[in-house]
Amino acid sequence: MSLLGRLKYISRFIAQLTTACEPIFKLLKKDAAVKWTDECQEAFDKIKGIEQAIYYLSKKFTSYEVKYTPLEWTCCALTWVAQKLKHYLSSYTTYLISRLDPLKYIFQKPIPT
Repeated sequence: MSLLGRLKYISRFIAQLTTACEPIFKLLKKDAAVKWTDECQEAFDKIKGIEQAIYYLSKKFTSYEVKYTPLEWTCCALTWVAQKLKHYLSSYTTYLISRLDPLKYIFQKPIPT
C-alpha cells in the first residue's frame, strides 16, 4: 500500500510512469497470482531511481505566523520559498500546482493585493 501511495504521488510529475510500472500493476488484478518476478524487480528499481529530492527547504513559523489561517500559511510559505529560490524562479518557467481553491482565486486576479 505504501508503494502504491508513492506511485500515485509521483505519477503526476513523471511522464509515462504507468508504463514503467505495468509489471507491478499486473499483480493487482483481481484473479492474478501474486508472484514477484524479475520484471517486477526491474520496474521497482527503475521507480526507485526516478524518485529523488530536488531541493529541500524547512521553515518554522514564528509565534505570530502560527495564528494565521491555512490560506495565510500557504501564502506565507510561498513568499518565503520565492525569496529563498529566487535564482531558480527567475531563470526558469515555474508552475504552481495547488489543491487550495482560494489560492487559485488569488492568482487569477489581475493584481493581487
